[in-house]
Amino acid sequence: MFLAEYSINNRVFIIFISCLLVVAGLMSYSKLGKLEDPEFTIKTALIVTAYPGASPKEVEEQVTDEIEKAVQKLGALDEVRSISKAGLSYVYADIKESIPSRKLPQIWDELRRKVLEAQSTLPDGSYPPIVYDDFGDVYGVFLALTGDGFSTAEMKDYVNIIQRELLLVDDVARVEMWGDQQECVNLEISNERLADLGVNPGQIVETLQGQNQIVDAGSLTVGSERIRLTPTGLFQSIDEIGDLVIRGSAPDNLILMRDVAKITKGYVDPPFSMMRFNGKNAIGFAVSTVSGGNVIHMGEAVHHHLEELMESFPHGLDIGVVSFQSDDVQRAIDDFIVNLIESVIICVVVLLLTMGVRSGLLIGGGLIFTILATFIVMLLLKIDLHRTSLGSLIIAMGMLVDNAIVITEGALIRLQNGESPKKAVTQPAKDTGMPLLGATLIAIFAFLPIYISPNNVGDYCSDLFKVVAISLAISWVLAMVQTPVFCEMFLKVKESKKGVDPYAGRIFRWYQAILEMALRWRITTIALILVIFFSAMYSFQYVDQMFFPKSTRTQFIIDYWLPEGSSIHAVSEDLREIEKHLSGIPDIVSTATCIGSGPPRFYLPYEPELPNNSYGQILVNVETPEEVFDLVDKVEDYISVSFPQAEPRVRLFPLGPSVSFKVEARFSGPDADVLRELCDQAKVIMKSDPNAKEVRDDWRQRVKIVAPLYSQARARRAYVTRQDIAMSLRRITDGIPIGNYRENDELMPILLKAPEDEKLAVENIGDIPVYGYGSVSTPLLQVVDDIKVQWEDPIIRRLNRRLTIKAQAEPVDGNAVNLESSVKSQIEAIPVPSGYTMEWAGESEDSNEAQSILFQQLPISMILIALVIVGLFNAFRPPFIILLILPLSFIGVSLGLLITGKTFGFLALLGALSLIGMLIKNAIVLLDQIGVEIREGKEPYEAVIHSCISRMRPVMMASMTTVLAMIPLVSDGFFDSMAVAIMFGLTFATVLTLIIVPLLYVIMYRISKPQA
Repeated sequence: MFLAEYSINNRVFIIFISCLLVVAGLMSYSKLGKLEDPEFTIKTALIVTAYPGASPKEVEEQVTDEIEKAVQKLGALDEVRSISKAGLSYVYADIKESIPSRKLPQIWDELRRKVLEAQSTLPDGSYPPIVYDDFGDVYGVFLALTGDGFSTAEMKDYVNIIQRELLLVDDVARVEMWGDQQECVNLEISNERLADLGVNPGQIVETLQGQNQIVDAGSLTVGSERIRLTPTGLFQSIDEIGDLVIRGSAPDNLILMRDVAKITKGYVDPPFSMMRFNGKNAIGFAVSTVSGGNVIHMGEAVHHHLEELMESFPHGLDIGVVSFQSDDVQRAIDDFIVNLIESVIICVVVLLLTMGVRSGLLIGGGLIFTILATFIVMLLLKIDLHRTSLGSLIIAMGMLVDNAIVITEGALIRLQNGESPKKAVTQPAKDTGMPLLGATLIAIFAFLPIYISPNNVGDYCSDLFKVVAISLAISWVLAMVQTPVFCEMFLKVKESKKGVDPYAGRIFRWYQAILEMALRWRITTIALILVIFFSAMYSFQYVDQMFFPKSTRTQFIIDYWLPEGSSIHAVSEDLREIEKHLSGIPDIVSTATCIGSGPPRFYLPYEPELPNNSYGQILVNVETPEEVFDLVDKVEDYISVSFPQAEPRVRLFPLGPSVSFKVEARFSGPDADVLRELCDQAKVIMKSDPNAKEVRDDWRQRVKIVAPLYSQARARRAYVTRQDIAMSLRRITDGIPIGNYRENDELMPILLKAPEDEKLAVENIGDIPVYGYGSVSTPLLQVVDDIKVQWEDPIIRRLNRRLTIKAQAEPVDGNAVNLESSVKSQIEAIPVPSGYTMEWAGESEDSNEAQSILFQQLPISMILIALVIVGLFNAFRPPFIILLILPLSFIGVSLGLLITGKTFGFLALLGALSLIGMLIKNAIVLLDQIGVEIREGKEPYEAVIHSCISRMRPVMMASMTTVLAMIPLVSDGFFDSMAVAIMFGLTFATVLTLIIVPLLYVIMYRISKPQA
């Protein structure tokens, strides 16, 4: 092409540009954003609505259903999910994955309007719904403050200082506190004291609320001034609450609050959440990065600022690291840079051994220029360095030298044939420039389905296509521009090698003999290949399958559930025992325990557990990923044996878009009892499978409730309302919130409670004094018909407004496909009544959906590839030959996964699809040379043989560099299956291509060997 001639004629300019590439590439690398994993947007919003005092069923019917109706009006909605609990409604709005992330702010605004419109339909007593559109925000820094000798309140004061200071750090977006205990003021009043003084608790509530409420007293006009009136009387201290005057039963009976109540300062019990770090009480704080911020720089700044703050804090306070994303990112980037350097070294060494020192250094130098130029474009396009982008460079490594190999090989052969240096280095670019451009475009198009897949998986892997496309395009440009210049400058041929047949070597003679044998025994060769292919297809059924691999983080999770309805303190005590056990394991660095709910989302694929008193979680940090795998099974066995009453789950962090349980059978229908019965049958089947563990359902156990049956007649005679009964019960249980007390910037609820010795016991619930109108109380049994113990569903889940329950399980061997296949026929045989449905969820649903979307995009890629091939050859038979050889890559993929024991998942599928581009590229190089030599007048059979021999080394070299460059990825937990698929698939496909392409060519063009 003209580019080569221009470059030779402007050598100085090309050398200058090459030097600029080095400098700019190194600078770009230092400025690139760095992440552990690529960012992908979680297109989900959470709507939370409180309805205090309502049962889960009442919440579902009166609140959740109304919110779901509003959410379903969104045009961009994919599905709506909901969880109804006592007093709380959680509604998830999942947006279609095809919706671009940039449109989400507009969609969230529309969602808020829809929810606001639905607010008028909610029942009295419910609070306004809150829309959380930051559900997917990641708090990459999660730390815990502990303090020997410090109370929780004192530690909270210091966390408030930390929160205020960290918000001033560059790239810090938000700082959230977690696990702090809510302080409160307790007014403990005994029933006996109330009766003696003739005081109704309602009088206390009314008096205190009136005294402590901020009111507007207006303003006075004095001359030309307006003077605001501000009556005093707000509580300035807890002692002032004791001075509050309460009117007794008689008009002149005035009583001080301290004479009625014991006033103390304490914590709300039961607490909403609790946290410990290494067994010590702690308060967590989580830090998020601004959009587009540098995670590593932010982490370093936070670390430095905390060191300065701790110097001013009292001795005894300490900060422990639960998760520090910048360290994880730096570690991951360092590992991948090492892998990248290893791949470059492997490529260069292979080139040196096979192409000679000069040729190898020329091509290897071009590879480094390509990588550095790719960094420049990545910076311009704001593509960060992370697992996927760096892995993409390694995947493309071998392909990046393909073009340079063809140009350098052509120049070397021409120099050996005695051509002038200028013509020798420019003619190969002229002859092969367009075919190489077409082959490069095809290699890029092979990765296109990943980029255009409109789902989270496509979003997660999109940078794979971008980086491959950028680097391959740059490699072609440099092969046309930089390689000819460097070849003219440095490529030399010894006089002794000039005029010598370059294809007289032993390997070329062996290949020619094998090729001619295959062309002579055409039917036998094709039959043999078909046998090998169908054997590979049959063997593929024995390859294990997995959607996405687990993370290699030096951390694992212990989820712990006691039976639903258990006390948060019971969960805490159990987890304390587990903490003690873990502290005795040398490999464990630290533990962070979160009780009552999951911690903030500190890792993108991790979804926190919603608030639940029966739940706790321990995050365990270790030194190396290898220790994680060793410890998980041991810890799981210990917890299962030591806490048989619990539902523990010890798991690794996921990679990529994740699911809650790998195997899930989902039942939907109108009746909760029928759904539970269907789910129980599925769980029995799962439990009977030896490969199943952690079998459960997502509605959990039914719980007991105590139901006083309100009597209209009795209650009216005693002047008692349902509200009076509820308030009396609340006073002797959790306490009645009757106002707030402000201490500095802290707002504390004031709780009216009964003393501990009068707290409610089930056996004496009927004796509880209920206060209605007046100061005389009535025992509860006199205003109700009966007191019954009943059962209710504590968690009601719906999907698209239909009751939905899931039977869930995890596979012992880690392979969801094996377990689902084992139980599938039995579960699908469960009789499902009319109006009910059964579907498979979990990993299979996500995997099938991701693969389906990927294959839907594949025709677009194949059409573009076909356009390029037909355009290159201006004929139909060459594209047909290429189409026939594509399945050959499957032989190596199947064999490689079986030999190595790697799983076939989404990434292995991407690797198999990428082989299409690599294989077509090799075939184009071969077919183009055959066409060139036939057009030059060679006898067709001789042209086929000579073309294959002349192109054997470039084709083998391109494949060999690609295959060997994958070696560093074989040990990577994320890319290992993809690497194996490419290595084995390309190796077998290349060998077979060098035989099958010429064989199909001579068959389709009816070429025979000339008679001697």
